[in-house]
Amino acid sequence: MERYNEFAEFMLEYTELFEDISYKEEEKFHAMLSDDLGRIEQSLNEHQTSIKLIEQYENRREALQKEMGLEGKTFREIINMCKGEEKAELSEIYSRFELAIHNTNHFNKSAMKVADMNIKLSGGSEGVSDPRCYDSRGVSKEEKNAGFLDRKA
Repeated sequence: MERYNEFAEFMLEYTELFEDISYKEEEKFHAMLSDDLGRIEQSLNEHQTSIKLIEQYENRREALQKEMGLEGKTFREIINMCKGEEKAELSEIYSRFELAIHNTNHFNKSAMKVADMNIKLSGGSEGVSDPRCYDSRGVSKEEKNAGFLDRKA
């Protein structure tokens, strides 16, 4: 395949990016479990950076494949077009790529479940959430008036 080395090097780099992101998603999951707000915020910032990097890499991959005359082809289809060592090398990269994406998705979904559970446990998904319903100290009008009807006159 023409420009094989360029494609293989790019896909290896893209795979290593996803392996790194997978590790960061695992860290995000553990941060969510820790309830450490600073750690959670840092991991969410890294998540946003990762999304931007993936978009950049995906654009580069599409451009490279277009230049190579492989526009619209999947990685698996490109592998099947190769023979011998090239096919073996790309197959190995594909296996790593697929595993990294699977792990990234797994940890992202797990972190989101933990975040959702924490919101539900804290009561954050129920009740009034309009910022106009809070005073300058962040106390909701409901909390301020809690027990009002239970008081003795």
